[in-house]
Amino acid sequence: MNIRDRAVLAAAVGAALLATGCSQWPGGEDAKPLSVAGVKKQAAEAGAGADACPVPYDIVAAARAAGLTGRAGVPGNGPHAWGERADGPDAVLGKADGAVLDCAYRINSEDLHVFTSGVAKGLAVSVMAPRIQRDAGMGVSALSAFVEKADKAAEGEPVVTPGGNVATVRLPVAGSGDIALIVSFGEGTNSLGADRAGEIAKALAGQARG
Repeated sequence: MNIRDRAVLAAAVGAALLATGCSQWPGGEDAKPLSVAGVKKQAAEAGAGADACPVPYDIVAAARAAGLTGRAGVPGNGPHAWGERADGPDAVLGKADGAVLDCAYRINSEDLHVFTSGVAKGLAVSVMAPRIQRDAGMGVSALSAFVEKADKAAEGEPVVTPGGNVATVRLPVAGSGDIALIVSFGEGTNSLGADRAGEIAKALAGQARG
């Protein structure tokens, strides 16, 4: 399924009722873990704006796994995915030899961004520290403690900021490097709560395959 096909699929299920039907991740049980090279390719594919996320995350299934009812999908019109790659050897992503894929979703009234960060050098959560600090409203010392905890967490274990609006999960990697999923509900508060933020992040991390 190419990105255009996924855009059509996303439009069809964008307002799916969480309480009805079933949802199956398109990657299938035999899909392999993501690779850093794969994240770079997906970020390039999304570029300055794409209609669908190159990683076919199933937000409906993730919301249902967190025990939510209502609606989930992509927010409104316009691009729903963006890619960020190194714009120079001295930039953060340049030093990490990595890329970040950003995919936008909505669960009921909450907008959220799902970042897939992949780096060949260093740690994937660390390159997202400025975004985590901004969205979570954390001071330098609190951010440092959070990033350290997130970087040391076991694969698949969600780590949630004290305010509950950012959750990170380290992912298995095909080959070398480090990959993490970061779910952010943006600046301010998350009406779904910290526990559900972690459950949503954990469910999406289970879908992150190449």
